[in-house]
Amino acid sequence: DALELEADVQYIKAKTRDDDVVLHTAAFAGQTYDVTGSTPTMTLIEPYFGYRDANPDVYAEGNYPGFTGDPAGDSNYFQDPTSYFLRSAMDHWERSEGDSFATRLDATYHLDSDGIFTSVQSGVRYAKREQTVRSTSYNWGALGPEFSSAAPAGWLDTIPVDASNFELVDWSDFHGGASPISRAIKPFMLPKPMCGRLSLALAHI
Repeated sequence: DALELEADVQYIKAKTRDDDVVLHTAAFAGQTYDVTGSTPTMTLIEPYFGYRDANPDVYAEGNYPGFTGDPAGDSNYFQDPTSYFLRSAMDHWERSEGDSFATRLDATYHLDSDGIFTSVQSGVRYAKREQTVRSTSYNWGALGPEFSSAAPAGWLDTIPVDASNFELVDWSDFHGGASPISRAIKPFMLPKPMCGRLSLALAHI
């Protein structure tokens, strides 16, 4: 009864699988700021500031990509998929695995003594961990950005990608609609998860 033993054993086996493919779309926009209230607010507006609507003949022949002649004019700028272009893409892949083994053994020997020393304690620990990490870097690449002089911007209406691959995302309920961002950001066209169908189309840009 004088000897007390305690032991723990732990074994962990873990795997990580990460398929990360990101497609970045972009659009031009103007901004207005209001600093008169207690909280500054920002609103995104169409980048022509009404000029295209006031001068439709200038753009009637499609002189500038991204203009469709929508009867609603640029009030629909952010809802019009032709206002957007494929700016860049990035992929990252990981297949990692590992395991860990740990154990401890503690012993306490209780002395039959009423003196200063009433027990003697000792213990050992052992741990071993092994892991194999197979992870690529984040492979960012330009597709049809606005700064490229080698190729035109990849406007969504000029590339062989079905329109159903993109959806209009409404931000009005962002943070329950209480955030200034939810009032400032217009609905945007964003790409759906479409890795398989998109890869062929990007090869033609």
